[in-house]
Amino acid sequence: MKKRHRARAIAKPRRASKAATAFRSPLSATSAGPPGLVAVPCVAWIWTEVMPSFMYLESSLPRGSYVAYTVAGSTICGKRNNAVDQMLNEPTFEWLLFVDSDMILPKGALQRLLSRKADIVGGCTVSEGSPIALSPAM
Repeated sequence: MKKRHRARAIAKPRRASKAATAFRSPLSATSAGPPGLVAVPCVAWIWTEVMPSFMYLESSLPRGSYVAYTVAGSTICGKRNNAVDQMLNEPTFEWLLFVDSDMILPKGALQRLLSRKADIVGGCTVSEGSPIALSPAM
């Protein structure tokens, strides 16, 4: 009979599987600043209205950053946990930005958030419905 190993009280973060990320966009970014991860937990489709803001966001990321559109997993919480694992397993990343797949970011939103030099910052959702526009007063 084989011995069973006891589960450890503290679980080691798992490396996110390649299947967890449907589209990973490495960029030839032009923006200065520390590299990081933009995590977009989503279903198999994204609102057409949000794509221009995502395209602008991707073009303005600091060098070494990328956007991960994550479709694997059953819940938004699970997808966000996978993104945290991805960020923690990449030693060069210094920040993590969650953007829901139905949010329209104003131009320069990431740069304004990073300029705060704080450990945690966030934006304010100003309307309901889909897609959701964020406040330009971030």
